[in-house]
Parts: sequence; structure tokens; C-alpha cells
Amino acid sequence: MSHKDCGCPVIRNESYEGKMFNWEGKTFYVQPVRFIFRVPVDVEKRMAEAAEAIEKKGYMMEEPPIILSNEGVFSGRMLIGILPPDTQDPCVITFTNSLIEATVYERKDAPVSPGVKAFKARLEKQGKTVKDVYVWHTGCPACIRLEGYKSVLFAELE
Repeated sequence: MSHKDCGCPVIRNESYEGKMFNWEGKTFYVQPVRFIFRVPVDVEKRMAEAAEAIEKKGYMMEEPPIILSNEGVFSGRMLIGILPPDTQDPCVITFTNSLIEATVYERKDAPVSPGVKAFKARLEKQGKTVKDVYVWHTGCPACIRLEGYKSVLFAELE
């Protein structure tokens, strides 16, 4: 995966659109985040707390870093990709038997919830059972100003 000068990944739609991924063994550090009607309110603070905790616990972040959000109406969580630790930690989740289907969602405005709902509905119409949907926001503020919002949506299927 290539990166822009700012460090954001270059996302090619064909690398994700309709693709299936196996997240068996993929590990994330989980950080709770407050939302108000699906809009995060303390992401920077929570990201700093998570980075501090990851460093303090001696965990290694995945390279390139993948930070997903699992959004809710009033609360959600941020998932930061890490290498699997040697110890049990309630703040760490490891996916098991997890098939993931992806799509790319591009938009001009900030809300991603319409795309999540449409993606979930499309998959369910195909007879697939969606356990959860995770959002990878792929651009920094500079990229967003130039290119608009681009997110990769990952649906965990049952």
C-alpha cells in the first residue's frame, strides 16, 4: 500500500470494493469513544489515551496503522490494529472465524452512517447476516479538503 506525503494511505477502490477478507487472528486495541447522534465528540483525546496505553503496555501497532471506528448513536469504539500481545487484556480483541466483506464509501459531507446502513441493507438483501460494521476513515483533514471523505467499510459476516 502506498502513502501520500501526509502519511494517509492511497486507497484504490478495486482493492476493497466487494472483496472478502479473512480477519482470523487480527488483533485490535479497543478504546471507547463518545458519540452524539453518531458523531464522535472526543476522538483526539481518546486516541491520545489509546496511544499512551498501547505504549505503556508494550504493544506494537500494526504497520501501516489501521484505526477503525465502530460507531453508535451515543457510544462507540475505536479499534487500533496491534500485533497480538502475549497476555490477556480486556482492552484487546482478536477476531476468530471472521469473514469480512468490504466496500468503499465516498462522500462530500462528514456523516458515514447512511453509507453504513446502505451497505448493511445491500448485504442482507443478498442473504448475508451482518454481525457488525467497522469504518476505516482513510484521510486526514488536508486530504478531505482536497478529495472529499473516503472510507472503507468492513462488514463482519456471520
